[in-house]
Amino acid sequence: MQKRPPSHTAQKQARERLLVILAETGTYADVARRTKINRGRIWKICNRTARASQQDIDRLGIRKAERKPRIPWKKKYLLLRKAITNRRVNP
Repeated sequence: MQKRPPSHTAQKQARERLLVILAETGTYADVARRTKINRGRIWKICNRTARASQQDIDRLGIRKAERKPRIPWKKKYLLLRKAITNRRVNP
């Protein structure tokens, strides 16, 4: 079973992308004009005092990892019981 990537990777990617744009443009105001995100919010994301919201992540063009569907506990329990009862034991 594959592990799903951690959810904080989108936060890291958002911060890295904003820092790259900041290095190219030079000021937070220019980054704000380019990304349509509030420049105070950009400063907070870059300095790790705030997390990027879903809107910010969307504006930066970052795809968030897909969530694995949750299996309800009853279904999981029934599948486990079925597997145990159908298991063959070699003598």
